[in-house]
Amino acid sequence: MCDWVAAQRLAEAELSDLQYGEPSRLFARRGTKVSIDLGLDDRLRQFINRSATFALPNKRTAYKLTQIVFYFSKYGRRDPNLDCCAFQYLKFLEIIPYLDQNADLLAENYIALRFAGQRPSPNWEDLIVKTLSDFQLIKQPASVTSDLYHEYLVSAWMALRAKCDGMVQSVLGRRLEFTRGEVATGLFRNISNLLLDMYAERSPDWEVMCPIFDKVIDEEGYGILDQDQIDGFAAFFEGFSRVNNAL
Repeated sequence: MCDWVAAQRLAEAELSDLQYGEPSRLFARRGTKVSIDLGLDDRLRQFINRSATFALPNKRTAYKLTQIVFYFSKYGRRDPNLDCCAFQYLKFLEIIPYLDQNADLLAENYIALRFAGQRPSPNWEDLIVKTLSDFQLIKQPASVTSDLYHEYLVSAWMALRAKCDGMVQSVLGRRLEFTRGEVATGLFRNISNLLLDMYAERSPDWEVMCPIFDKVIDEEGYGILDQDQIDGFAAFFEGFSRVNNAL
């Protein structure tokens, strides 16, 4: 397959550096020769070290960051040699999917941190383990447009990296649908909307804003927004509040 893709020069049609880089790495593993873009790694590192890229939370950008770490680490086979800026963004970006209760992105971020030699919060492990316990693998002979396969895949991958033995279910050799129970409503949208409504009155100081949030979030949300569970939340909030970027 690698030889056919290389012969068709399909990689030359890719517009994304990441989408070009990952196939190039796979080609190299199979000994297939393709043209190498010598500036590719420099551009990818420039992307993950640019503070403005991550100033505004963006799921698509967050996934790109984790996948670039996968690329540089050869999926855990080597040290990705990240700069301190990229480390900081990874730590900040793990808070966003937690607030949003987005197990898919949280699991990817956890794996990226592990590949970068970091020890993620055990609280993220607890959330992913709970997510896996909620999954059901249902025999589905008919075609399914979309399901939660990717979320299951990365959650199971994370559980294996965290050595959470016994959490991964056996996948049978037949067509399956991946489903899970009701997902808890995250806080991300509510917090963003509150900050937007406050406009110029918002503060980058979490100690100032905390009492305001306490009045508007419910008990479940307060449990999620437990500062004791979120390392570095105050530093994260300073950028997340976007006080200095207000129009």
